[in-house]
Amino acid sequence: MSRKSVSLLLSALLALHSLAASAWDLAKKNDGIEVYTELPKGSEFKAFYAITHVHASLHQLVAMQLHLDSQPDWIQDCKKSELVKRVSDREFYVYYVTHAPWPVDDRDYVLHSVIDQDPKSLVVTVNFQGVDNVLARTQSCVRAAKVEGFWRFTPEPGHQVKVEYQVHADPSGDVPAWLANSFVVDQPFQTLEKLRQHVDDPRYRNARVAFITEPPASR
Repeated sequence: MSRKSVSLLLSALLALHSLAASAWDLAKKNDGIEVYTELPKGSEFKAFYAITHVHASLHQLVAMQLHLDSQPDWIQDCKKSELVKRVSDREFYVYYVTHAPWPVDDRDYVLHSVIDQDPKSLVVTVNFQGVDNVLARTQSCVRAAKVEGFWRFTPEPGHQVKVEYQVHADPSGDVPAWLANSFVVDQPFQTLEKLRQHVDDPRYRNARVAFITEPPASR
């Protein structure tokens, strides 16, 4: 694993420890999806943490992360996602464009993502962090100042997987905090709704990811 990957994992773990110790407020709970928000210290922009359960395999969920071109189908407000650089099967850089409501300009960013699986618990974590030295900025979008978070897939009995999704972002530019914070609940809620709808797509249902280990069938 590269030094950048190790650095990303360490910073993500520190962020997780910090956020776990802070107070999360339940903002929405409906149809098996829960969304929590909190205001990180020193920021005007809220972070979100969302959780649901799906009947799926780890292969399916990781395949959704790896099928980059199809992510706009299920990530709410995602207009574009394309590979910039692949370091390995587990590590890559992706360019995203996120829709913003008029009259706000769309946001873009490049995420450095690393997929890791704990060999004992088999929990899969996809840590991601925005980087600004990989791709030149465009005139059509405003480059988000900060995007960091994770996806985490925890296998449970009965072919169930607990899905956790957490992000803290600073959209930069002239977006007032109250406006950005008004979308911080619907985005993860609708993303998890769409994830549950798309996880059985044949592209994912029939996928096998070489570096992912599934729990025993009897679990």
